[in-house]
Formats: sequence, C-alpha cells, structure tokens
Amino acid sequence: MGWTRLDKAAIRLRRLPPILRRSWPIGVLGGLTLVLFVDLLVSSPSRIMATQDILRYFVWLHEYTREHLLSGSIPLWNPYNYCGMPFAANPQASVFYPPAWLHCLLPVVVAQKLLVVIHTFLAGSFLYLFLRSVGLSRIASTTGALPYMCGGYVMTNAAVGHLTTLFAMAWLPLALAVYERFVRTGRPHWLFWTGLTLGVQLLAGEPQISYYTGLLLVGYGLIRATVHTRANGGEKFLRTLWRWTYAMALVALVAALTAAIQIVPTAEFALESDRHAATFEFATTNSMPPGGFIGMVLPWFDIDVSGFNLAAADQFFGQHWEWACYVGIITFVLIAFSFAVRKAPALVAARVVALIALIFMLGRFTPVYGVLLKALPGLSLFRIPPRASLLLVWAIAVMTAFGTAWILDGSAQRWRSGRWRWVAVTALAALMAIVVIPVHMLEIRWELMAGPGDLLKLTDPPILGAIAAISAAIMLTVAMKWMPRWLVSAAIPAVLALDLVISRPSIPSKEFSASTEASVAAMKWLGNQAQHDARPVRMDSPPGYMYSNAAMVAKLDHANGYMPMALRRYYRFAHRMRGYEPSEHFRSYIPDTLHRASDPFPLRIMNVRFGTQWDGTSYQLAENPDVLPRAWVVDRAQVLSDEEAILERLQDPSFDPATTVILEQPPRVDLIQGEDPPGGCSVRRISDQELEIRTQTRRPAYLVLSEVFYPGWKATIDGTRVELERADYLITALPLPAGSHTVTYRYDPVSFRIGATGTLVSCLCALVILSGRLRRLRRVERQPAG
Repeated sequence: MGWTRLDKAAIRLRRLPPILRRSWPIGVLGGLTLVLFVDLLVSSPSRIMATQDILRYFVWLHEYTREHLLSGSIPLWNPYNYCGMPFAANPQASVFYPPAWLHCLLPVVVAQKLLVVIHTFLAGSFLYLFLRSVGLSRIASTTGALPYMCGGYVMTNAAVGHLTTLFAMAWLPLALAVYERFVRTGRPHWLFWTGLTLGVQLLAGEPQISYYTGLLLVGYGLIRATVHTRANGGEKFLRTLWRWTYAMALVALVAALTAAIQIVPTAEFALESDRHAATFEFATTNSMPPGGFIGMVLPWFDIDVSGFNLAAADQFFGQHWEWACYVGIITFVLIAFSFAVRKAPALVAARVVALIALIFMLGRFTPVYGVLLKALPGLSLFRIPPRASLLLVWAIAVMTAFGTAWILDGSAQRWRSGRWRWVAVTALAALMAIVVIPVHMLEIRWELMAGPGDLLKLTDPPILGAIAAISAAIMLTVAMKWMPRWLVSAAIPAVLALDLVISRPSIPSKEFSASTEASVAAMKWLGNQAQHDARPVRMDSPPGYMYSNAAMVAKLDHANGYMPMALRRYYRFAHRMRGYEPSEHFRSYIPDTLHRASDPFPLRIMNVRFGTQWDGTSYQLAENPDVLPRAWVVDRAQVLSDEEAILERLQDPSFDPATTVILEQPPRVDLIQGEDPPGGCSVRRISDQELEIRTQTRRPAYLVLSEVFYPGWKATIDGTRVELERADYLITALPLPAGSHTVTYRYDPVSFRIGATGTLVSCLCALVILSGRLRRLRRVERQPAG
C-alpha cells in the first residue's frame, strides 16, 4: 500500500510544470532558511545583531565601506586605526565582494542581517546542486544539504557574527559542483567556472575558508581521478593524473586572476604583518581537545554560553563555539548506512576528507599537525585549527545524503531484516550514554562570558535537547521497518530538520545607531577639541574602554583597533614602548592589560593627544600637553640599521624625536645643524588617503611625518617624485631641500593596480566564454528538428 501511495504521488508530481518538479527542494530549503532566521527577519531595521564581532568590528568596516563607495571612491587606506593601516587589503572588509555591496543599497544593519540569511540559503542550495551532480535523488540531496545549511557550524557562526565565514563557506559546494561537471563532460570551460567560483569565494573575505576549500578541491579532484582510473582498469593512470594536474593549475590561475584585486594587496599586507612571522603557538591557538568532539552531538545552545569545562580536565573535555559542529542525531544513523554504498567517488572523497579534517581540528593535540604546518605552504598564517570543521561538516553532509539514498533504494531490504536496524539502535543508545553520563557524574559547568555559572544538569536545554533528539532518532530507526517508503522519504529529512531548527543558537539583537553610539559620541567630542587649536587629535585606548574601530565613523585617529592583522612593526612597537613582548597567540589588537602602565603616552612619535590611565579600578582619560604635530622638520639624523637598537633608542628618555630622526640608511641630503630651528611646516589639506603639507626651511632638512611607513604611499615635492624613507622604526620621512615647498603625500599602491588588472582580465574572459556559449545555444535552437 505504501508503494502505491508513492507511485501516485510521483504521478501527481510529473503533472507539475518542469521547473516546479525540478526546483521544489530549493523552495523547501528557502522556507527552512526563513524558519531559521524568522526572528532576525522580523526584527526592527534599527536592531543590530548584538554580537561582539558585529559591534566591535564588522559594523564599522561596512559603514566605512558604504561611505566611500557611495561617494565614488574605493577605501584603500584606513587612517583611523593603528595610526594608519591598509583597509581594502584587509580581506574581511569585503570591499570587492559584489553581494556585500548590498550595504550601499540598504542600511548596514539591515544589509548584514539579509546577507546572513542569503548566504545560509546559498550554502544549502549549492550543496544540493553538488549532490545532484553526483547522481543522488532530490530527497537524498535535500537531506544531505540540511547538516551543512542548518547545522551547528553555520548557525553558531551566525550567532557570534562571523559574517565573512558565512559568506565564504556558501561557495564551497558550488565550486565542487561545477568541477564535477568538468569531470563528467570533459569540457574545459567548466574549469574556468570552477576557478571563477573560487575567486568569488576569495573576495568574500575569509582566506582560511578559501584555503580549506582549495585543499578540498585538490583532494577531491585527485580522489575522483583515482577512482575513475580504477573503474577503467587503471591503464590510463598517467593520463588521468596529467588531466588532474592541468585542471588544478587552470582552476588556480582563474581563481587568482578573479580575486587578484583582493589577493595582491592582501599578500602585500600579510608580508608586512606580524602573521608573516607566525609561530607554532600562533598557528595552533585554540586547538580542539579530543573531548571537544562532543560538540557534534551536544549543541552549543545559546550565545551567552562560551563552553562547557571540566573542573579537573578542561583541556580534554569542553565545548567552545569555535568547535561547534552539531549536525543532528539521525545524521549518524544515515552516515552508518552510507558505508553500505560502494564505488561512489564523492563518498570516498568524503570519508578521506572527514579523517583529514579531524586531524586539522585537533591542532596541537596531535603531532601530525606540526608536520602539516611544514608541508602545506601558507597554513601557518592561520590560527584556530578547529575552523577546519567546515570540511568535516561537508563530508558529513555527503555521507548523510548517500546513507539516505541507500535506505530509500530498493536494495536496502537488508535494513528491514532487522540486523542493521538494531545495530543503529545500539549505537544511538551508546551515544545517549556518552551525553548523559558525564553530565550526571562529573562537575560540568555552564561557563558564561561573565564568569562561571551553575552546574550543568540533565534538565538544562543543551542536554535535554540532545536527549530528545537521540530518542526521536531511536524511535524513527525502530519504526522504519513498518513505515512505507514514501513516509520514510518524508520522515528522515523532517526529523533531521526539526532537530537542527530546535537546537540552533539564538542571535541576540539590540537597538543601534552608528552615528549616535556611545563610542562614536565620545570620539566626536574629542575631535571637536581640534577646533580650539592646531594640535592633532589622536587617541590611544584599550579595547575594553570603547569600540576603537568606531573611529572610522567618528573620524578620529586612533592608535588601537580590532583587526585580524596589524603591521608587524607597529604591533611590536606598541608592545615594546610599554615594556611588553608580543604575544605568541595573537597578532592584531593591543589588549587592555598593556594600557595599565603608569605612562599613558608611551607612543611618543605617534602624536597621541588623548590616552587612558589605569587608576586600579577603571580607565581615566588623560591629555598629553607635549603632543607632537602630525609633521615636523629636523636637521639631525642618527643612523641605526638594527631593529632592536632602534627600539632601545626610542625608549631612551634622552632621545628627542622633535629634533632628531632615526634613519636606517645614511641621509640623502647634507644636514647642517644650526642653533636656530631649520624651519617649519603646516598641514594644508588632509583626507583619508592624501596629505598636503606646506614647508619653509632655511637649510636642507628632513620632513618627518607621523604616518606609518607602508608600501604604496608616494610623495612629491612641488610635483617632483621623491622616495620615502622609514624613520624612527615605524614612521615616514623624506629629504627636504631649503626653501618653500609643497609636499603631497598620497596613497596610490601599485598592488591595487596590478590586482585590478588581473580581475578585469578574468571578467572579460568570463564575458567571452559566456557569449560563446549563448551563441552556440542559439544555433542549436535554430536548427530544424530531425
């Protein structure tokens, strides 16, 4: 009777228009996305996702990008953080990522929420397309898309506000789907589209996700080629290997060209950053301990919970949001059934990738990771190895889809015989014990962001939800023997979707306005002080005092920030001037503890006017009466080439940066010291990416700019180009002849021009290939039938 109902349903389905018959799973995934984010979508346009990464970081990046793009300029430089740093070269700014331009059409707060919803939907839809491309049914493909789209990896990153992670992970399955088309058809234009997809992912702004995607594509392509060769007797292995090498090279070339506008400036920035000197400690920061894998069966339930820790062994057993990869309970049953499937290249690749992902996630808890750091170029630039859980979740999704297909296939009658069913029930019962026993017997605490909380109990939501999900999986597994096929087809994705929807973390929100936020208001008040005198206004405060990135909206120069990368020299300078050594685990912002020294103005050469002083309980704002100007003229130079010697000299109280400049090469003009000052200068015009200075000197001297020395800055004296020099370890200087001159200092990086040219070439190639395909389709349509 069940089979008859299924046949009738299939007949009704065939009567629907073709587009509806083919695309109904996409509609289901879209509806499920709306359910996942219903609170976000119905929230007020003025309510922001109130997570730390949004409030401290992304909202200010996107406000700054929006301001520049709407004014017709590209924000290449950010003068408001770290005393000046590249802006567009920071990939997480997503300046060149087309979907992120939604910030220009809508308020930033609204656009951010919509982008989270859109990319979650794209992640599920693209994985569905990939699973369909490897030959799976619509039901199996839809079921496989659920752990990837609705699982803990996506939902937890949404809950903590990791926007670029969501942007990038959405494109991973599409790249594989397009590559699968190349494998099946052999047409090289599909390699171009694969590379284009990877290029778009690179523009999305999360290099670590793009790095993992590249590794996955290389591994998937190799496994796909190997399985294909074995299926054909192995006589063409060398030819297949050559085809794979050629394919990967072409994909890499197209991806690099497509994202060159981002890659080239970012590579330049990375080489100048402290990440370039990454250590093993940095690369293995927040590695996942073996016990952290409980996050696969125990959902990270709420944004206020940062983890579970054992009082006696918190390094072994725990759940941090970075480790959250809950994929649903019934998923494990489906994965077990996938092992009954043979000779499926995508499934073989998923099994291998799952094993590799587990090694990556463990990081320092496995000696293998140290070998990987040496063997894989670029891996040491990234920290937090558990972010490779993306690969694990992808592999789980693929195995889930194949397991579902096996259950629904007619050859799965062995499942109904009882043996497989009771093995699955036993495994689920063991899983129940793994979840329940530690909570019942060990002191596991809710660890809130504000501090330790109460002991975790069986009735608390995360444990109760896991118990309910396992119980539902057991009941469904037992009942499958008597359920008709059409009901099994509906029940498996329904139970899995319900589990994932219920266990999703909440996304907090609050009323917000970038223009009136407290940090912005305070910085604007300080900025108004510049109206009373000509002294510069630059602030230096710890991250806990106010949102330092808000300086981009307040238009106030700040010596701190909250960024993924900082210039190596600036980061080390900011530490050494306070008497600290840089951390081995972080390479970006200057933490609160560094601002508790007695001197609120240790960065003498950076003209900090307002700093903070720790009084034992709180930070107090202080004003520097001896702040240096933004630019000044000196006629004394000291030559030191060793970085350590320069830092020691800068720390020497006898060193006066207002009269002497430290150069790393001999002066390019003959400096003649006199009793009277050599001259002076004044800033006539200033913008985010340009500075115009009027100088008047009696004799040759050096113009010193309190601007961070960085490739891409160019200077002219009365229209004649002059080479800049690094001065005082960190800032910029240039030789100045006697007389009156106009010095123009402008950020015009060659890296951006080279990158933009590469991206333009890729876009033109895409148009040529697309127009060629359209012409072929028109010719086919015009040919007479028969």
